[in-house]
Order: sequence, then C-alpha cells, then structure tokens
Amino acid sequence: MAKRVSVWLWEEDYPHSLSEEELRNPATVLQQVFSQYSLADCQYLLWEWQHCHYRPFSFSFGEGLVTLFRFRKVLNKLLDVAWLIARDMDDGHLLRVCTEEKGRHIWERDYFLALKRENLPTLGDTLKRMLSDGGGLQWWKNILYHWWGMGISHEQLDDGTRTNPMDEIPQFIQLALMIEIQYVIAMALEYSPGENRFAALAYLSIEEGRKPVKTLMKIFSKWEYEELKEKLRQLYYLLNFCMDDNGNLSEPNGIIHTLHKIIALASLLAKNGDDYFLQPENFSFPYEGLGCFWQHDHHLPFHHLSDEEYERPLLAIRSFDLPGLHRGLHRFTVYIASDRTLKLDEEVIAFVGLFQQLERLLEALYLLVIQRIRIEY
Repeated sequence: MAKRVSVWLWEEDYPHSLSEEELRNPATVLQQVFSQYSLADCQYLLWEWQHCHYRPFSFSFGEGLVTLFRFRKVLNKLLDVAWLIARDMDDGHLLRVCTEEKGRHIWERDYFLALKRENLPTLGDTLKRMLSDGGGLQWWKNILYHWWGMGISHEQLDDGTRTNPMDEIPQFIQLALMIEIQYVIAMALEYSPGENRFAALAYLSIEEGRKPVKTLMKIFSKWEYEELKEKLRQLYYLLNFCMDDNGNLSEPNGIIHTLHKIIALASLLAKNGDDYFLQPENFSFPYEGLGCFWQHDHHLPFHHLSDEEYERPLLAIRSFDLPGLHRGLHRFTVYIASDRTLKLDEEVIAFVGLFQQLERLLEALYLLVIQRIRIEY
C-alpha cells in the first residue's frame, strides 16, 4: 500500500480521498462511480463546470451546488485511482483486463472527447503522462479547488473576465482523458454502466436532449439564423485580434458554448433513424414556447450545401465528423486565447476548414428545421 510522506495534504501526492479498502481494491471505486454517473454525465458536468466554473453557485441543473460538490468529490477519487494505476504499471492488475480488443470495442461503442484510438494500447502510459504533465496528483486537485473557489464571489458572474481558456481548455481535455481511460477500464472489467442522469450527450443536458429539434429552435429563436452566422464569422476574425483588451474572451465564450451544443444536437439527430423524421410530434410545438425564428418571405442564402443536400439536409448532417468539430473548436479556443503572432501555418489553415464546416452545419440544421417544423398558434 502507498505510504504517506508528509503530514501536509497540499505538499504530497497521496490518495487521501480513498478508504483503506479502496486503496487495496481501487476497482471498487470505478464500479461505484460509473454506476452512479454515465460517461456522458461525467463529460457534461465537467464541461459545464469548466465553462461556468466562475459561477458554480449558480449551477443550473441537478441539485445545483450539491450536484457540483458531489461531482468534485468523484473527480478527486478518480484522480486518486489514476495515481494508483500509474504507480502500479509494473504489475498493472487493472490494466491487464483492458486488452486492446476490449478497448477498441468500447471506444467504438461510446463517444469520447479526449481519448483517441491510438491511446488504447498504452492507457497506463497515457494516464501517467497526464498526471506528470500537469504537475502531479495534488496539482490536479488544486486545479479543481481553484475552479471551485472562483465561484465564491458573485461580482463577475457572466462577463467572462475570470476565464482563462489557454489553461482551462487543456486542463478540461486532460481531466476528460483521465475520466475516459478509467471508464474504459471499468467497462473492460464488465461493470454495468450507469444510466444518464444529467446529460443526453457530452455537451447537452438531459432536458435539452429529450427534444433536440425544440432545443435547436430555441437557439435559432434566441440568436436568429443570420445573426448566428454573423457571430460565427466574428469568432473566426478573432484569429487576427484574439482576446479583448482585458485579456479574456468575454462574449465569444457564449458563442463557443452554443456552437458545442449545436454540434451535439446534430449528433443526436444524425443517430436517429428515418422514421423519427416522419413522426409529426417530433416537429410540432406551440408558438409560445419558441418565439419567432423564421418568416415565410424570409429567403436566405445557403453557400455550402449541394443541390442534393439542400433538398435533403439530413444527408448533409449525417456526413459530418461531429466529434472532430468539437475537438477543432477546442483547439481554436486555445489558439485565440494565446498571445502568439498569427502565421498562415497548417493550424490556421485547418481553422478555415473548421469554420466552413461549422457554417455548413448551421445551414443544414436550419434547413432541416424550416422544412419540417409545425408551429401551433
């Protein structure tokens, strides 16, 4: 069993959150965590916390602050188990059960934000590198403590001045990677995954995912289609100007958050069979709950869709690499939050393709909605 090296909690890497029994058998922690939280729950709670961590006392789902407090305790336990796994790599009793074949099956079945297929043969090394690249176990726990602590003051709830995407997006990705590796290990141990309690997908709440078309319509009603495309273009122009004068992303944070939700909604719609789109109840909503997002004489240009996709936008939606759009948007956020000088390199050229695909996705989703929607006045 790992031994303590210091009486000061903040000066040592040690799995303080685990009981003696959990230290002897850390697999029980994985069984408990992933029976209570689905993978999508973990991804979503972490994402919402990262995006809104400067106001955790306004956490808007589950039991609010209680939900976040419990999830933080879960993350501390998973960090401790990750530390044990990384120390136990020579024996690797937890890693032995996770063969490459099992890992590949799990990876193909579930959606992963950070875990890549090429990571599967080296899960232990990837986990060890994640811990060491940050600064060790206690460093990662301090990150969570820092995220939590920034919610104490209500003075700057939504202006974005407390966010630091250049650090926090990479931290979010690494924490997601830590969760996803341990989820793969838990599933390789043939533990039963928990049902979604908070999330429909990694970027959508359970409520938003129940009626994806209605959620889309609310987004288009709030922003309007042309305004949303203009916001998308303004976001792209930040490649030249990056952050505002105060060193934060402020308003663009909200647009980025909305774009991730739009991509996730497209993922839900793309998974549905053709029968779903033939059922009127999935596209019929009262006017009072949606607002105005389209007028009959409102003819809009669609620049990125072929004639066939214009007639059948669902065909276009199903053709996207939607996980790739999520990852590309994360990379873009980190890029514009940095202080680097703009150069026309491969990364910037890739961002051009990213934003063309995001605009194409907006066009396809908007067309799908206006072709099928039924408003009950």
